Amino acid sequence: MRVFRTICVLLALIMSANTAAAEPGGETQRVLDSVMESIIEQGNGKSLAGLAVEAILDGEVVYQYAGGRRFIDNDNSANDLPFETDTRVRIASVSKSFIAVGIMQLVEQGMIDLNADVSDYLGFELRNPNYPDTTITCRMLLSHTSSLRDGEHYTIAPDHALRACFEPHGAYYENGAHFAGEGQAPGEYFSYSNLNYGLLGTILEAVSGKRLDRYMYEHVFRPMGIGASFHLSDFDHSEMSKLAVIYRKNYKTDDGETESGGWIPRFDDIAYRSLDDSAVFVADPEREGNFRVASVKDYVPGTNATIFSPHGGLRISADELAIFVQMLMNNGTINGNRILKPESVDAMFTPVWTWNGSNEKSNGDAVGGLYACWGLGIQIITNGAYNEGFGDNFLENGAAQPLNLAGHYGNAYGEFSVFMLDRDARAGFVYVCNGVEYYYYYGNYSANWIWAEEIVTALYDQIFSMN
Repeated sequence: MRVFRTICVLLALIMSANTAAAEPGGETQRVLDSVMESIIEQGNGKSLAGLAVEAILDGEVVYQYAGGRRFIDNDNSANDLPFETDTRVRIASVSKSFIAVGIMQLVEQGMIDLNADVSDYLGFELRNPNYPDTTITCRMLLSHTSSLRDGEHYTIAPDHALRACFEPHGAYYENGAHFAGEGQAPGEYFSYSNLNYGLLGTILEAVSGKRLDRYMYEHVFRPMGIGASFHLSDFDHSEMSKLAVIYRKNYKTDDGETESGGWIPRFDDIAYRSLDDSAVFVADPEREGNFRVASVKDYVPGTNATIFSPHGGLRISADELAIFVQMLMNNGTINGNRILKPESVDAMFTPVWTWNGSNEKSNGDAVGGLYACWGLGIQIITNGAYNEGFGDNFLENGAAQPLNLAGHYGNAYGEFSVFMLDRDARAGFVYVCNGVEYYYYYGNYSANWIWAEEIVTALYDQIFSMN
């Protein structure tokens, strides 16, 4: 009887700890909220414009936080808008994992072969001229082992087809800058490249016959029950008002000096103007400011999907990103809808490339150990295993991290974001920020941003280490 009572007491304590982590008004919530607020307002060049954070435990969201501002108006406080968990942000490179899902759907349907020559889908022959006998495949594009490089321009306006980047007579060939040279053969060498996903988006269009934004809405976002989009015109006035402007505060001048001022809009301040379905906000290398509103009325799917920025142009909220994480935890199912088959999710999380950690004959550009292992549109965290603790780890003692994480980072123009999950443990987290005061604050013990270390350490201390 005593043993039974002891077991009951232990179970009650465990349940109490779990409840504390999950209870919105509990002590864990209060402690974490205080930490997140201090991260936003810490000063010393590390302040943030706005931030949303969510944690998932046992497949359920157990913590949500939002603070700071999505739209800043210091002259009229009535126009200041708070950053909230349903605030959408141009999520940068996290977008790539969603494109990978779209590609894997087409693989399931037999419309794409991951190991086939991408030339078969693009309508022109794509070869690295330094390796003319080696085919480039979707598997290589998804895992950044294609031997393709961004060059100066990796997004171009709809006036040109994407092949202009790869053919010697093309307007954006850049003397072959989009191709890696000796020692970096396709399928053998990792180098992160946005252009890989411009090609994947174009392949998705060519195979499906649909514009990238429409395919993703019909086959990925709507079935998941989220309103994210690669096209601003999909948002009505109410939804547009939820969109965050991306800000920067400190910046480099032409002579290299750092100047400090107020929060400066860097991206999506256009969000407060209307765009119809025939218009898109596109990168234009030939235009001052590099961006313009262009017509896609006559755009032919499968020619240049970079106009929708598949590498980084998805607008999505922390709430919606958490749903994406839950879908992956559920082996491809969410809200009763199957987005992917379990074997497709498995394939995404299976290593394709792993850094050899060598400085003499490296098999990839690991960016200080931040990129050490990759699947298909998914980065697999090694906890600094290949760089003596100074690499992709979130915690100071990376080897002791209790979760086996995988996901994707994003950062551009002042935004930074992430989703990470342990599929087996059904635990993970997301965070989204729309502006940093000074961009180059790297971590104290990793190749991560300082804010990533601070946010994730707090989540482990208060949630994950308790379970």
